Amino acid sequence: MATPRKLPFEVRIRIKSADHTRADHTRVLRNFTLDPREADVDETYLREFVPYELEFAPVSEPPPPDARLYIDGFDALVDEDDVLEVDDDRVYIGCGKSIRIQGEKREGEQDEASSAAKYPWIPGNYRVEVQWGGQTYYTVLNVRPVNLSWTQLEIMRDELERYVVGLTLDIIRKNQGMGRSELLAALPARFYQYQLLQKNFWMIEAAVRDIIRKPKQEVRRTYTVVPAAKNARRDEKSYRWAHSPQGLARNHGLSDQRAQLALAPSSAINYDLPENRWVRRILEDLLELTDDIAAAIHRFSELQYHLGERVQEERNRLLREILYIQSRLRAALSHPIFREVDPGRASLPYTPAMQRDGRYRTLYRFWWDLRNHSKVRVDAAFEYQWKRTDLLWEYWTLVRTIEALKQLGFEPVSGWIFDKGWEFPDRVLIPSISEGTRIVMVRGDERVDIYYADRIPHSRHAAQQVGSLLYVEGAHNCPDLRLDYIREDSYEYSIVIEAKYRPRWRIWSDELAADRRSWTKIMNQLQAYRSVSRRDDSQKRAVREVIAVYPRGNDKLPVYEAWDHITLIRLTPGEPDKHFVDYLGKYWGRPDTAA
Repeated sequence: MATPRKLPFEVRIRIKSADHTRADHTRVLRNFTLDPREADVDETYLREFVPYELEFAPVSEPPPPDARLYIDGFDALVDEDDVLEVDDDRVYIGCGKSIRIQGEKREGEQDEASSAAKYPWIPGNYRVEVQWGGQTYYTVLNVRPVNLSWTQLEIMRDELERYVVGLTLDIIRKNQGMGRSELLAALPARFYQYQLLQKNFWMIEAAVRDIIRKPKQEVRRTYTVVPAAKNARRDEKSYRWAHSPQGLARNHGLSDQRAQLALAPSSAINYDLPENRWVRRILEDLLELTDDIAAAIHRFSELQYHLGERVQEERNRLLREILYIQSRLRAALSHPIFREVDPGRASLPYTPAMQRDGRYRTLYRFWWDLRNHSKVRVDAAFEYQWKRTDLLWEYWTLVRTIEALKQLGFEPVSGWIFDKGWEFPDRVLIPSISEGTRIVMVRGDERVDIYYADRIPHSRHAAQQVGSLLYVEGAHNCPDLRLDYIREDSYEYSIVIEAKYRPRWRIWSDELAADRRSWTKIMNQLQAYRSVSRRDDSQKRAVREVIAVYPRGNDKLPVYEAWDHITLIRLTPGEPDKHFVDYLGKYWGRPDTAA
């Protein structure tokens, strides 16, 4: 039996109390199995950012020498007490030891980097393996998100990827002179592939037309058993067949002029070559692409109760262009040459003949570039970071802010991905978002500079040295997002947005607000950002509004004005953000209403 009835050890998860002075209660991992294929998620789980202590202990008998506990994620822990050990590049703890696996800063700790809170475990499943007396036990430890449901977390990841890919494709369209309208914005990201096909179709059609005129082919000799009197053609194989057991059997033992049947050679042109199979496969893929886009346009039309005249004209024009391309692709596929070609989807070689023949090479390279250029890839550092829920929340808030400003008429022109000059067929790699990243968005003579995790100088003199417009004398100088508003090249004011991955009640307390001495660290942080000063006039506050964005809560109002120009706004993945756009519109409105 794979599941042991009684375990000789315990893996205990101790949930620490809020004051860190005593243990609250302990849970034990129970669902161990001896077969790693049967390992399932244990009933005991963790929540990210919650302080825990993990202990590996024997039940009764002393532990054997090989007693070890392995858990995915041990290698990322802050090992303040030298508990972790390494064997064969695997990190483990020995029996009788315990370790903080994540938590908050300890009382009296000054160095934030020394806290296990800096290394929370990313929500997901982690393998647990215990070696004990020559036997190995397996289970799975689940880490759950603390401020989002699993569904919301997945939606947030998907939305972030979709937004970033959409922004990236917008840049490429702009670099290549491709338009962007209401209809095009509603179509799937794959529409960009169609735009490239439409733009280069003249080249594709010319290559296909020339291939049909003079395709790759080979002459194959085939053999058929025919009446000997009707066909006088013979070759060496024909004579061998006539004297073979098969030939003698067909001719009843006769092999001379009295034989009634003969194996006659004939020549046939064969088009079923790898090069032509590639052409058929590529044409079918392009036809599938046009079918998908045509279906998306029809869905868009069905969902809109009223289409403006310009949108209708654009829709009809697109459908005409797609219909033309589809007719040319179908005409090519219906040619007798490609009807003889195997339609299978098995792997095909990129043959030397394709490399030498410019027609086949042109078609293949376009298809290859189309598929790979349109796959927007993420820098490894960025991809790792956005799996951490707190950083994921910051990135998601940044992208939602960019989208909100776009709805207000601003367009990104530089910074982060907007500095890239990607054009087809360049490979597209989204860079990580580093601290201090500046994204510039413009609308006429107006500009909003978005700074991500940019540190504000602590003094007027320091600000002057680094060329900063702002400075702050308090300890809090690194807001998640700072939006500097500039009009006619003159700085006006800033808006600070804090991405708070926690419920609203942990950001602001109305009960504590009346007495400043009772304010929490976060409340003081938000107020400190309101106190940022202008370098050119220290008597003026630079920050007009501090907005704390949080994921969810039991509150009914998505916008809550907590204090003087300190506002809490709920943004939930998968839900509309019109209230967020409208709130930013208080300052920047629409192009025709902006102050």
